[in-house]
Amino acid sequence: ILQQQLPKVEVECLPGNVPKNITVDVSNLSIGDSLTISDVEFSEDFNILTEPEKVIVSVSKAEEIIEEDDDDEFVYETEEAQVVEEDDVEDHQ
Repeated sequence: ILQQQLPKVEVECLPGNVPKNITVDVSNLSIGDSLTISDVEFSEDFNILTEPEKVIVSVSKAEEIIEEDDDDEFVYETEEAQVVEEDDVEDHQ
C-alpha cells in the first residue's frame, strides 16, 4: 500500500515558475521503502524549502496471495482491523 505522507512541498520561485504539481516515480519502491525530498531531483526553476529528510511517500504493506480457488479467484491474506468498542472511544476522549 502506497501512503502519501507529504501532500504539499514548500517552494521558492518566480511567480511564473510555480509548479501546479510535482510527479515522482515510485515504481521501484518495495515494502518498507520510503521516498524523501532528498531522493527526488526537482526542476531548477524553483528551490525546495521543505526539509530534505521529510518523507513524501512510503510503502507499508502488501496483500499476499495465499491460495488460488478452482474458479480462478484468489484468496488474499491481510492484517485484520482492530475492533474498537464505543465505550473505549469515550474513555480516550
